[in-house]
Amino acid sequence: MKRLKNWLTNYLFNAVDPKDIFYDDGAGGLYLDGNKLSDDDILALGRQVRDFKETDLHKTLFGTVENRAKKTMFERSTNYNDMLSGKMLLLALDLQNKVMESISKEYDKRVGK
Repeated sequence: MKRLKNWLTNYLFNAVDPKDIFYDDGAGGLYLDGNKLSDDDILALGRQVRDFKETDLHKTLFGTVENRAKKTMFERSTNYNDMLSGKMLLLALDLQNKVMESISKEYDKRVGK
């Protein structure tokens, strides 16, 4: 039943799911934006994600956008569109974090963490 609800929600609302960007084909192949990744690609991406998450730029970008979105939604919103724009920003950040987390997990599997 849960799978049906998830499918129906995704179908009706046309949401972007992290699995639309980074996914496993079930046979051991990993894909990023439809392109099959080699083990070297996954290792390189994993290192890039790990390094990026440790930078001040990542903390500033993600923290600033999240704070601005919340401020737009809860302090400055005067209509539905203001709330919607803040929510869209938060969903985009969540999507990016989930994709980076998925890449990190695959990287950790390959390096034995």
